[in-house]
Amino acid sequence: MATLGIVTRRPADGAITGKLEMKSYTGRVLFAPATKRSDAAPDFRIYGESAGGGRFEMGAAWTKTRTDGQGTYVSVKLDYPELPAPIYATLGQLADQDDDDVLAVIWNRPDPARAGAAGDPFARLANAA
Repeated sequence: MATLGIVTRRPADGAITGKLEMKSYTGRVLFAPATKRSDAAPDFRIYGESAGGGRFEMGAAWTKTRTDGQGTYVSVKLDYPELPAPIYATLGQLADQDDDDVLAVIWNRPDPARAGAAGDPFARLANAA
């Protein structure tokens, strides 16, 4: 597992702030609580800080129930023009950290076995022949 950054939950307003350190972006990040208009809508919109000091939308995040039913976690999808493909991550407890509001953004490598044709850019070409 690779840690892409460290963020801190702000209990007062529900936002999550911190810093990401990736090849395509290193800088501050804001997970802003979003108004859900449907069950599939994200719980957070994720913003990065642009070079000019403004912000740009770089992804979204959803609060999900764990498969064992014992609590929730935050599933993250980062996707913006500089990325060749979306980055999937989760927010998890930072190692050796006692504060539940300090979280690591942990990258999840896609499982090629589950990706099927989506994992092989030439699979559709083979089927078309």
